[in-house]
Amino acid sequence: MAEITTATPEGALLLGFVFIILGLFFLIKPEWFIKFQIWNQKFFLGAKYIPSKRTYLFVRLFGVLWMLGAIFCFWVYFTLI
Repeated sequence: MAEITTATPEGALLLGFVFIILGLFFLIKPEWFIKFQIWNQKFFLGAKYIPSKRTYLFVRLFGVLWMLGAIFCFWVYFTLI
């Protein structure tokens, strides 16, 4: 029977790069995510959604969390190799 591993270095590296791309996306251009939210609210719920300044702050903090996730993934990668 094959041994089952829960984490591979390649998987951690790939996930780290995905986290970096999304984290930078949320940090640098939060407007794109908020425009997507506005479109979602209008299309699916028929609601008029007006984001506040706190929404932009939340999206940037969300980007920081994604960057921390990337750092964790790279840490896992370098401890597994």
